Parts: sequence; C-alpha cells; structure tokens
Amino acid sequence: MDNQKISTKTAAEGIAHLLFIGAYKDSEQIVKEIEESQKLQPSETRLGHVFDEMLHFYLNLVDRFAFQYLGDKRNKFFDEVSIQVFKNHLEGHKSAGGQVDEQTFYRIFNEAHKKRQEEYGQYKFTTEKEAGLKGNLFWEFESRLAEILGTKDDSLVMVSIHAILMPNVGKLHEVCKKFMLEISE
Repeated sequence: MDNQKISTKTAAEGIAHLLFIGAYKDSEQIVKEIEESQKLQPSETRLGHVFDEMLHFYLNLVDRFAFQYLGDKRNKFFDEVSIQVFKNHLEGHKSAGGQVDEQTFYRIFNEAHKKRQEEYGQYKFTTEKEAGLKGNLFWEFESRLAEILGTKDDSLVMVSIHAILMPNVGKLHEVCKKFMLEISE
C-alpha cells in the first residue's frame, strides 16, 4: 500500500476479514493448547465460546486503534468494520449449520458487542508490567478466557493465553495502522 489511498469502506472490509480470521485462528490455538496442557476433556462448544469472546475483544482493539489513528473518521470506519464482522459471523454461523435467524443473530451479536465495548472500554490499555494487573485490558480478557475454558483464576493458563495473544495483537495493530493511515476520505 505504498502511498496508495483507499476508501474507508475498503479499509474497514479488509480489517474486518483479517480480524475475523485472526480471531478464529487464535481461538483454535488457545483452545487446543489449553485443552492439551490442562488435560481437559474436549468440548464441542468451548471453541465457539472462546471465538465469540475473541471476536469482541479484537473489535474493541480495532476501535482503540481507530481512535488513535483516525480522529473524526473513526465512527464511520468502526461502523463499517462492525457491520462486516457481523456479516462474516452470520455467514460462518449459517455455513456451520446454525439455525438462528438473521434478526435474532444480529440482536445477540449487537447486545454482546455493546456489553463488551462498555466493559473493555473501562480497562487500561497497557502492556507494562508495573501498571498492575487488575483493570488491565489484557489481564481482564485473559481472565475471562480462562474462566470460559473452565480454568478460572489459573495463572498458568492465563500466562499461556497471554503468550499466544500478544504477538497476534502486535500484528493486528500493525495491519490496522497500515490500513488506517492509507484511508483517503
């Protein structure tokens, strides 16, 4: 994207697709590694729950990056990202044999999105250890995933999740930055 400007919609669609795929791949990796390391009985629903949480977490990160890089273009951009992520999620639901109708699926997705935006929005966005753990976005998210995985408050599980998550968050940030800095409108 060397000095090639792109539309807000194109940038949002690209980021939404990458976010969706990344959230799924990261969820798969986390579930597989934690199930193996903790000798958990495989669960048919565990991956879906982790993926849903990961999706909303990554949406919150993209919103934070948009706030950082886009200023007054943020709302339009983030609305486009959210719409595209919803469409991808609905399509994935249908292709997996899901029976929830589109209107109900939208309501559930939107309610979860609003809750997580509100919750995650109150946490500090820092990776510095001296900042403390309570109220840190990553620690709170990793705690939630540990609970979903059935290993609530297990610090080894949270460290494992953190080790998987942080390189991917860094990559997401770089991709978002590149796309967002190329938006023309």
